[in-house]
Amino acid sequence: MFRMNKQIAYASLFGAALMASTALAQAAGPDKAPATQAAQPAQSQPAASGSGSQNIVTDQSKDEWRAGKLIGVPVYGPDNKKIGTISDIMIGHDGAAREAIIGVGGFLGIGQKNVGVPFHELQWQTEPRTVASTAPPTTSGGTGGTSGAGGTAQTTTPPKQTVDPVATEANQGHPDKAMLNMTFAQLKAAPDFKWAPDPYAEAESASHPQSQTTKP
Repeated sequence: MFRMNKQIAYASLFGAALMASTALAQAAGPDKAPATQAAQPAQSQPAASGSGSQNIVTDQSKDEWRAGKLIGVPVYGPDNKKIGTISDIMIGHDGAAREAIIGVGGFLGIGQKNVGVPFHELQWQTEPRTVASTAPPTTSGGTGGTSGAGGTAQTTTPPKQTVDPVATEANQGHPDKAMLNMTFAQLKAAPDFKWAPDPYAEAESASHPQSQTTKP
């Protein structure tokens, strides 16, 4: 009985509080919010689905190449003779290209040596291309318009349009070739590029030094 009376008392108290808050809201009118409601902090809204889209890049610029496409680009010396090919590009933590690794000599990668040169020392080139133009064809020679009696044969020259090399590079992802002010003999004589050592192998070697033997 005591427990039932306690539940009835709690229900009465909750109902009285609910009626009081309703009366307060009605007294405040449609243009006024209750003081208790106004004191509540504003809740943060979920971020819009497009939030952070300013950090997304959707299009390739004409002055951008594709790093993977640079691998295999031929390298030519000052005499315009091929001296090697790009075998790798070293990128710093700041995102800038630092060294170009040039594969020199060898056949199908066998017997090839790698030489590193500063990336900025390479001069990239792309040959201009021409495509057929949509302009009306031009004619040359002749006075009669067509070959035949009293006329001279005319030749029609299809018009051509030069394509911007920068646009060509962007589309194919790489320039046609790289120029370096070094000869093939100089690259062959240059020291090999050394890759970073394996830290696990170095740690293993340090923890197990070779035992030294003493002569009797």
